[in-house]
Amino acid sequence: MRRLRVQIFLTILACLALVVFLTSAFWFAVGKDRSERELIGVAERLAALTLADADASPAVQARAAAKLAEALRADLALFDRRGGIIFATPHMVRRLDREDDDDHHEWRRRSGGFSGGLRLADGRRLMVRPPREARARPLFGLAAFIAITALAVAIGAWPFTRRLTRRLETLREGVERIGAGDLTTRVEIGGKDEVTALAAAFNRAASEIERLVAARRLLLANASHELRTPLARARLGAEMLEKKPDPGRFAALRQDLAEIEGLIETLLLSTRLDAQPEIDRSVTVDLLALAAEEAAHFGDVAIEGEAPEVKGDAALLRRLIRNLLQNAFAHGAPPVTLTLGAASGFATIIVRDEGLGFSAEAAQEAFEPFQRGKARQNIPGYGLGLAIVRQIAEAHGGGAAAKAGPGGEVTVRLSVRG
Repeated sequence: MRRLRVQIFLTILACLALVVFLTSAFWFAVGKDRSERELIGVAERLAALTLADADASPAVQARAAAKLAEALRADLALFDRRGGIIFATPHMVRRLDREDDDDHHEWRRRSGGFSGGLRLADGRRLMVRPPREARARPLFGLAAFIAITALAVAIGAWPFTRRLTRRLETLREGVERIGAGDLTTRVEIGGKDEVTALAAAFNRAASEIERLVAARRLLLANASHELRTPLARARLGAEMLEKKPDPGRFAALRQDLAEIEGLIETLLLSTRLDAQPEIDRSVTVDLLALAAEEAAHFGDVAIEGEAPEVKGDAALLRRLIRNLLQNAFAHGAPPVTLTLGAASGFATIIVRDEGLGFSAEAAQEAFEPFQRGKARQNIPGYGLGLAIVRQIAEAHGGGAAAKAGPGGEVTVRLSVRG
């Protein structure tokens, strides 16, 4: 497996090597000729100033050339106007014996070093070549420079790449633990970069997955419990009808089946809202009209205020208002008041009744599935009404809350924007 840290590390080194290579190539292609011409000009002027005059005796010229060779620590040969040797170091004499003289008429860079011949203004010619121990190998030097630079960058870059990939490995391990079933897994990654944002997104997703799975388990457990009673009654009624037909038992059986159907329909709606929180909000809904239509089915309901039109699903909003009113009449006491309003880009629906109201604990748990107050266990229902209200409100960009205190009060907020 190719580790990400190795790939990042090698990419940094490759980019560095490419920069060095292109810089060197550019210098050899563009800057070399100019720099060497300038160097030759300087060398010619220095040689003219250092060497004895061409009209001086050969011995004087030889002594001056010897001093120049000693100062430069280089092999040197000085030729007169006719090509005769005035002075040559021992190594240069041996080179002249085995090398072609025509090969030194130009100043050039060779694989063994920088050498060549200078044509002086007075007609003499000077040949210079570094001694064997001072020769440089340009390609070897360039390779050594790249290697040393790469080593320095490698030492500096490795901690950075290791730190980055270690954080990514932590994320990978977290994903693997989630996949293995540990839904409590969270990752802690410091910093303010993209990896930190990815870790935060992972933690949010893990929390949502844990919540959804816990809700599904709770829903399954409670649904099984709630379905057991009407199913048992329906089975008993069917057995008794087999023995003796009775119109009253037929009516009771229909009621049991209707109760089962209603619970299943509510469970399916809750599941659909959880599985698909984004709903079609392209339709404009008149909340006041919906409230009036639903209040007509309950009787003692007073409607106050008005609300702006909202973009949403009319059927779901109708169900929301119906559940609020059903909850007020089932667990509270009339008269019931439904108040519509608007605040900060939200439409509000407030339903109040004159019942016992919510305790502080009940107000916090009122919107959880299958939650019913301790004093309300014998009241018909499944404890899903307000849970559905909250799901519908959240699907419309809002939320729901219950107020603790005497007299039941539930407030729903709906975003007016689609």
